[in-house]
Amino acid sequence: MNELYKSFISRCNVYQHKVDSLRISRPSMDEWTFNRLTEGLMSDIWQHWCHFCRKLIHNSCRGSICLDRKIVSPRLISLDNSWERLGYEAKRRNQHKTINGHHSFLVRNEPTWGDIDNIVDIIIALDPTNKNQLLSAFGMSLKDINHLQLARNAAAHKNVETMSNLSHDMILYYNFTQLKNPSDLAWSIRQGTTSLAFYVWIYQMKTIAYHAVRTC
Repeated sequence: MNELYKSFISRCNVYQHKVDSLRISRPSMDEWTFNRLTEGLMSDIWQHWCHFCRKLIHNSCRGSICLDRKIVSPRLISLDNSWERLGYEAKRRNQHKTINGHHSFLVRNEPTWGDIDNIVDIIIALDPTNKNQLLSAFGMSLKDINHLQLARNAAAHKNVETMSNLSHDMILYYNFTQLKNPSDLAWSIRQGTTSLAFYVWIYQMKTIAYHAVRTC
């Protein structure tokens, strides 16, 4: 857990620096370039978060040493903790389907590990020994990370409907008037704060990660 956490935080700090650099460089860029770079950065941050959540759950199920040096025991020795089995169990539980075999399970069929709502169900289903700590970490009402997911998905499937839905869903949370592009959301101010969405998303990821890799 210690190495996983350090690597995650280090990468988050790199992304935060990239956000700073892109924001400063904005006046010198044309709109198309700025939007494409923003979308790429949103996608990278989201993928990094999903990778962290996946590794966190895998390590928890297989047993690991937490950031506070306490040991998390693996799931029952009779249970299969291979990535195939864990991905299969998580996906089937997420779909409310019966669990059988997993030998033909493919990584592309795994659930969306970074989705805050999904991962709570996944933790309950897989039942690692540090389940309560994980549920506490992911249940802290820090759900703006899912806003990044929505913006990133909208950027991958741009059309009138996705932009209308994104604007409608996010208008209560951010200070924009109208979103022309999904990337606009990342540069909007979070309501009730003075922080850009980018910074809020990264902060919430780091906060959840810190509590998730501990035992208390």
